Parts: sequence; structure tokens; C-alpha cells
Amino acid sequence: MQSNLADLISRLTRGIGITNEKLDLILQRIEEVESRVDSARPGEIERAVNEIVDDLNALEIPIGGFFEDVEELKANNHPEANDFYRQVYGLHQRRTAYLDRLTNQLLVRLGVRTETLRKENAARLESVRTSTFSRVQECIEWVRVRLEKLSEMEFLEDLETLEEMFEQHKLDNRDIQDFRQNVDECIARQANKKP
Repeated sequence: MQSNLADLISRLTRGIGITNEKLDLILQRIEEVESRVDSARPGEIERAVNEIVDDLNALEIPIGGFFEDVEELKANNHPEANDFYRQVYGLHQRRTAYLDRLTNQLLVRLGVRTETLRKENAARLESVRTSTFSRVQECIEWVRVRLEKLSEMEFLEDLETLEEMFEQHKLDNRDIQDFRQNVDECIARQANKKP
């Protein structure tokens, strides 16, 4: 019986030590992720958090086994049973505190950052959309004014007046050709905005 308890204590001591080391390494990873949460891509942070959560969840079964070992020590009235219980309960508390830190603090912070990025991207898109459509509006207004001028023209039989009008039309035609570039830009932007 004593040798079984000695083996149990040896296994429990070794298991608690290994689990403490694993939790120390996990804490370092949590702190490293927290230091990058404001600069790294949200997907990268979320992936790292999920890996850490998986590692913490993997410790649940061994810690549960430690509690069972402590119960066996208590059943045999071993004098160190309460000390081992405190150590195992400490592992349990660390594990749950780290899970809480990841899910209730880090992921919430990441969610706030992701929402901020989403709002910034939406504002940027709205700005591009506004400038594009204001340019389209300018083009439409330019065409309207030119059409109005052409519609209001009177044709005279006087050769000198006709030559002046012809020169003016050449200038208008050059403006229209130059304006074609603006129209092409608007068409290209419209093509880029279609889903």
C-alpha cells in the first residue's frame, strides 16, 4: 500500500511540475500574442489564440486526473493530501484564468480592433465612392452645358459669322476630345465598382 502511495505521489509531483511548466510556456505565448494584437492581422491573432486555447483545453484531462489522485490520497488519509490539492487547484485556476484572459480580454480587444478596421475601410471606400461620383457629376454637368450651348445656336448666312462659329466649334470639338479622357476614367471606375 505504501509503495502504491509513493508511486502515486511521485507521479503526481512529476505531473504537477510538467503541467506548471506547460502553463508557464502558455503564459509566455499569451503575453507574446497580447503584445502583437494591435499590429498583427486579426486572422493571425485569432489563429494563435485558438492554438493556445486548444493547448489549455488539452490540460483539462490531466488536471482532472490529478484531482482523482488527490482524492485517493485523501481516502488514505495521507498527510500531504491537502498540499497536493492546493497545488492541483492552483493549476486548475491558472488554466481557467488563462482561458478567461484569452476569451474575455484578448478576443474582445481584437474584436474592437477588427470593428475599428472595418469602419476605417468603410469610410475609405465611401470617400473613394464620393470622389468618383462627384467626378461623374462634373462630367454630366459639362456635357449638359455643352449640349445646351449647341441647342441654342442660331445659324446665320453671314460668311464671317459662320467662320467665327466654325472656329468656335473647332475649339469646342478639341474640348470634347480632351473631355473624352474624363469619360473614359469614369467608365473605368464604374467597371471597378461593379461586384
